[in-house]
Order: sequence, then C-alpha cells, then structure tokens
Amino acid sequence: MGKIVSLQDATNLIWETVEIEQEMEEECPYLFIVGAGISTPEILTANGIIDQCKKKVERLCQGDGEKLQRICDVAESLGENSAKYYSYWFEQAYKNKMHRQQYLKNIMNDSKISMSNLLLAQILNTKTIATTVITPNFDNHLLKSLNLLGNYDVFSADNMLDNIALNANSKRVQIMHVHGMYEFYDCCNLENRDAEIIQGQEFKTTPGTIKTFLKRKSPIVIGYSGWEDDVIMVKLRECLEYEALPYKLFWFCYSGKDYEKLPKWLKENKEVVFVLPEKKMDMRSKIENRENKVEHPVLLAEDVLSALIVRFGFKSPNLFINPIQYYIDLIDKYLSEKIEIFSTNSWKCRLDDAKKHLGDINEQNQELEKQIRDLNRLTFQEKEIVK
Repeated sequence: MGKIVSLQDATNLIWETVEIEQEMEEECPYLFIVGAGISTPEILTANGIIDQCKKKVERLCQGDGEKLQRICDVAESLGENSAKYYSYWFEQAYKNKMHRQQYLKNIMNDSKISMSNLLLAQILNTKTIATTVITPNFDNHLLKSLNLLGNYDVFSADNMLDNIALNANSKRVQIMHVHGMYEFYDCCNLENRDAEIIQGQEFKTTPGTIKTFLKRKSPIVIGYSGWEDDVIMVKLRECLEYEALPYKLFWFCYSGKDYEKLPKWLKENKEVVFVLPEKKMDMRSKIENRENKVEHPVLLAEDVLSALIVRFGFKSPNLFINPIQYYIDLIDKYLSEKIEIFSTNSWKCRLDDAKKHLGDINEQNQELEKQIRDLNRLTFQEKEIVK
C-alpha cells in the first residue's frame, strides 16, 4: 500500500535522498512530472477547457436540440476515460486542426506566468533536486520562467521528434512536452491514428525516452491528475510493476478527491509516497462546519514547491532580491562593451550608479533601524527604573 505522509515529512525524505546522492557524488536523483496545476490559475486546466468547449457546442447547436443531445450522449458513453472525453469535446467545438491550434495559442499567449512555474524554475536552476521536467502541458511558461531568471541554457522538446536530443545524463535543464506544444496538438490527440503509431515505437520516442529516464531517476509529481491512458501513466505503471524505479516516487495530490480518482495499481504500490492536503481547522472552517458545510482543503503546487525551497535553503533569484544587479549581469553576459548602437554602456553606468546609491540608502536604513532599536531599549530600561 502506498504511504501517505505530511508535506513536511515528504520534503524531508526528498532532502535526505539528495544529501546521500551528493555525498556519493551522484547525479540528481529525481525528475519532475508536472501537469496543469503548475500553470493555474493563469492557464485553464483540462476541465476548464472542456467547460468552454461545451458552451461553444451549445451555441453551435442552437435550434437543434436533437443534435446537441446526440453529442452529449456520445460524451456520456466515454465514461471515465478522461483523455477521450477531453478530445471529444475539443473536436466537437473546434473541428478544424487550425482552429484547435489557434484556440490553444490564444490561451497560452494571453496568459501570465504562474507563481508555481517561477518557483519550479528557481529549483531547477540550482540543479540539486532535478534537472528534467516531464509535462503534458502545451504551454511554454516554464521555459519563459527559466529564461526570466537568467537561465537560457535549457533544452525544450517541443514535439516528439525532439526527444532524440534528450539525455538522461545531461546536466542541462531539460523540458519534455510529452504531447508537444500547441503547434503540435494533433500529434498528441489520443484519438489520432498518427499519435498511436508514434507512441507505439520504443526507440527515441516519447514512451522510450520516459522509460530511459525512469531507470535512473524517480518522479516528483505535482499538479498532475494522472489520466490512466496517458503515456506518462503507462510508463509509470510499467516501471512500478517491474520495481524499476531507483527511489521512492512522490505524488503530491491537489485534493483528497484527486487522490481517490487515482488508479488502484498506483495507490497500492509500496514504492509510492502520497501527500494529501491537510485539514486546517481555522476559525472560518469551524464556522462552516457548524453550518453543516463541507470544506475541501487543497494542496497548491506553489505550496509544495515553496516547501522544497525552504527545506533546501535555496536563495531567491537576483531578479527579485536585486533587480538592478540582475540587469547589469544580463548586459555583461550578452552584450559587448564595443556595442554603442543602443547606448548600452551609458545605461549600464546608470544602473551601476543606481546600485551604488541604493546601497547607500540601505546602509542608512540599517543605521536608522539600529538607532530605533537602541532608543526602544533605553525607553524600556527607563520605564523599568521608574517602576
């Protein structure tokens, strides 16, 4: 039976494994498997896309109730096959490949980077826990986050043919989009015959590459609901059945309901460690319970990643703690001092000057804070004497 532990215990177990591997001078023991939960709320989840597609189909079928009913009946017949259900509604709303791609493109391009993507990028940049991410997501926001934090040495496999360049021994940060980016949506559609042919091969394809990685690294799963017929789940099941994972698999569940939906073969495997959201009995939840309302606690991806960052003591990126130095380093790294077309050197001098003055201001603030503390201490001592 898979073990259920607290968030703190899970981060401690991951930290201990990494510490042992570092003592033995081994490579990162883990890889991340992340789903839509890593990009929410900025990007819709699969359920959000399905809801939008249903509304569009209703508009398209206005005046033809029988047609709408037939579509709903077919969708209902798909049962709990999440991938087929998703693909069916998507294709009913957008029957042309170009329109499906444009729909996804609009969702991706119009959205901001999520907190979770930034936190994951911060962890990956340390190259301590993991350097590889496997995701079914279509967006490139993790890549944008890594670039934003100053890491441009990243390989992103945007379609299944790019898997030939992925390497389990690589020290670079790597992102495997198992279903490709939105430009390659139809290659990932599980109802597409081409996808079946591509996914059925083992050599240098998505399934074969995942299998290779799982022989050396164990997954930390965050924000992923685990559609059972998805290529990720197929390979995870295979590795667990043959006890091929080198370390414990950690699965962070968004909710208790999500945990219950996971397949039996996963929940009952002793090599899997699950983390579920903990019930927070604050004043608000107590009032809700008193009113017979059921509260469903959740475990956000950003909370999991923040806990890992705290446990490992990773420092915040320069972009957030010293943005002036960040831009100075950026100019130094990519632009020659001889380039004067855009007056970059003069701008760099201004940044250097701003940094110097900012340093002076910080010193003055620290001195002022010290004086206030001394004054408070003297005031307290005087009050004690009066007593």
